[in-house]
Amino acid sequence: MSLPTGSTPLVLAPIDDCCHVADGHPAWQESCAFIWFDPERSIAGYQHLYLRPADDRAVLWGWHLDATGVHESSGARATERPRDDLTDLTVLGWRITSVDPLREYRSSASYGATTALVAYRAQHDPSAFTVPDLASGLEQHHYESVGRIDGTYNDGEMTSPIMGVGFHDHSWGVRSRPSGGSLSHQFGFGATADGHFVISRTGRGDSSWNHSYVSNGATREPIVDVTGLDQLHDEPTARVVLHTALGEHELTGRRVLATTVPYGADYGARCAFFAGTLGDAACYGMIELGG
Repeated sequence: MSLPTGSTPLVLAPIDDCCHVADGHPAWQESCAFIWFDPERSIAGYQHLYLRPADDRAVLWGWHLDATGVHESSGARATERPRDDLTDLTVLGWRITSVDPLREYRSSASYGATTALVAYRAQHDPSAFTVPDLASGLEQHHYESVGRIDGTYNDGEMTSPIMGVGFHDHSWGVRSRPSGGSLSHQFGFGATADGHFVISRTGRGDSSWNHSYVSNGATREPIVDVTGLDQLHDEPTARVVLHTALGEHELTGRRVLATTVPYGADYGARCAFFAGTLGDAACYGMIELGG
């Protein structure tokens, strides 16, 4: 299994689906991301939740994206930290429930007039690691998976079945970033019938961190560089190359949905959902470019 440089494998237990006990550090937090995409119906959903015990706050970035645009919660993105556990937690219009720990989840979300009910099943066991170098922008302990989704989506007028791909992660621990310079990040995932890739690259000033790989479930091949990723957002079609020590993986993608989302007063991200091929296999997923 490939791991980020300097990190160590994290042995997971079902209890790691739950909220973890904070260590009292002011920068300790817990987070969970859940992203899904139906390429046939051109509908997507995004949730990224931060729980911050030090100031007793929860922050949720949540939205749905369809042919009519972005649908966000009309309320605040921050609230008092809920006392529910992450195995069944409701906050700011989103509910996440663990069905099979570390592998299977249910999500329900309402943003604006839209509502999505989504079931997620991981394709393979999660990738899990502990990061001693806090330059990553992640909490110290992290696991993630790529999988399949199905469910229903209501656009305010009509309910439609949905089916596609998804991403889930869970992190906890002290989160900090080096100071100096501007922050930038690249994130993305794609799923084929029997494999997937994840791109996670963060930089600030002279510091950088990379956790990117191509996986078939049994092995993970580290991605050392990516070219053409921004084209998936900026162009109708794109050719992206995932460079690994063993060779190149070519992703040819068609942009299905794209938007720009602000994550605060001075930071935003360009998001795009794509349909295409990874090598000879059909591949669907999402990329996010921040800075």
